[in-house]
Amino acid sequence: MDEAYAEVILKNNRRMDEEQWKQHIFDELKATFLAEELKLPVRPMLGVIIWRGGGYMVYSGAPGRYLQRFLQENMHSMSCWTKIKLCTALARVMSQLYNCDRYCGVVELDSFYINFLQADSCGRIQPVFAEGKDLTLLGEYVTVRNDHYTEIVPETERTRQISDFTRMAPEVEWTRQLTPLTASYGMGQVLQAVLENGSKPSPEDVVIKKCLNSTASRRPSVQEISTQLNVISKRLKCPTGERWNPI
Repeated sequence: MDEAYAEVILKNNRRMDEEQWKQHIFDELKATFLAEELKLPVRPMLGVIIWRGGGYMVYSGAPGRYLQRFLQENMHSMSCWTKIKLCTALARVMSQLYNCDRYCGVVELDSFYINFLQADSCGRIQPVFAEGKDLTLLGEYVTVRNDHYTEIVPETERTRQISDFTRMAPEVEWTRQLTPLTASYGMGQVLQAVLENGSKPSPEDVVIKKCLNSTASRRPSVQEISTQLNVISKRLKCPTGERWNPI
């Protein structure tokens, strides 16, 4: 299978035992059904390929890229307008999920998938959430565990293996829990990566600084991040000949 095409339709998963694999599939299917019912911006899973004790999630073959690869291929040609519009669209995805009582405690570049809404090499693009299994219902908690040791957690809590706490919200290292405010911290890191802070202070830099506040209670919610970026983007004028138009 062509490597580029395989990246689009398949998402490789680490080896898991049988129970972990079943839970993994169940969480992803549940998120897919919920996304279809509530019209949430989540990339739907079409099926599963079981292979050598692990497997692959099968997704739509529609044109698109994971956000990190999209940025690698296009960052050099993206204007400030496009970057801010893209950040606004990313924040809107998280806000829509939160409005339906769903959140992701660890928001990273590869938490997002960019759908190409037009077949050519430019045009409208739409970010969606890439990993439905990473979504958590508000009121529930995800506990993180370090790969180097095992913690005992209640059976009612979901767990996630984390090997590096340095790029996560500071409180996670001692609380061991992922919350909506740890998601705000992750969004700040995503915005920072997309916008590549310049030497001059800007309104979007202020938003990023708020997201990365070391005190969780002082961070904006994902809805507030979306609102603030939307206000900033409306002040900008689209330059002529812009390649991408995030929606």
